[in-house]
Amino acid sequence: MIGLLLPLAGLEARLVQLQILSPGKYAASVQTRRSLEIAEPARGRILDRTGKVLAEDRPAYDLYLVLDEFEKSPEATATLAETLGLAIEEIENGVVRIYDRIQAQVNRRPKHERLKILARERKAPYLLERDIPREAAFRIETNATKHPGSVVREGLKRHYPGGASAAHL
Repeated sequence: MIGLLLPLAGLEARLVQLQILSPGKYAASVQTRRSLEIAEPARGRILDRTGKVLAEDRPAYDLYLVLDEFEKSPEATATLAETLGLAIEEIENGVVRIYDRIQAQVNRRPKHERLKILARERKAPYLLERDIPREAAFRIETNATKHPGSVVREGLKRHYPGGASAAHL
């Protein structure tokens, strides 16, 4: 009987030490492992009866902006427009659309929470451009100092080699 209770008493003593006597020692590790990331599953290929591909997934790169970092650099808009091959006005219009989305979220909250929500949302990534060219995505990722606040996320895009004829699949 004592042979069974002795290991349990040692285990309980260790739990008391970890949870009550020195709880802060491992608190940082608990915080770092909590994250949520939504990953879209691959939809797979669709083949006809002869093995010809009707629909498949292709890699796609989406560009997100973190406004708090992006606006710290005055030349960020011009550099990003040059990398993407877009006009500066297109980037500026995209930033305005992001601000409109943030403002809509802020306006739905009570007045005493609005400044905190605005500060939080300026640090969150918002979609600026979908399906950017692969070369541009690699340039943005490898030159992070030239593109502050720019985040590239890889996803999947549905591709139909036969055009609209197989889109219903």
